[in-house]
Amino acid sequence: MWVEKLANAPGKTLTVVTVTYAPGGKSGKHHHAGSVFAYVLSGAIRSENSATGPVKVYKAGESFFEQTGSEHRERECERNGAGEYAGGVRRR
Repeated sequence: MWVEKLANAPGKTLTVVTVTYAPGGKSGKHHHAGSVFAYVLSGAIRSENSATGPVKVYKAGESFFEQTGSEHRERECERNGAGEYAGGVRRR
């Protein structure tokens, strides 16, 4: 994990993490206190977000954005593990 204070946005930080799902792995419905930008490194991520609409599959090389407080469910939907590189802006 990497965390950096944003000089041009007082009280905000940028946090970058790598999330890896095992084959068929998934996460339940949840939300984040800040916005999330995700970049899929490998495999594919199936994502459904309350702010952006129905389920969409994002493949390696694609990215997606989730608004602050939106509810989402993501899961890896291919047989090989999928990783996503995600960064979120949040309050300190």
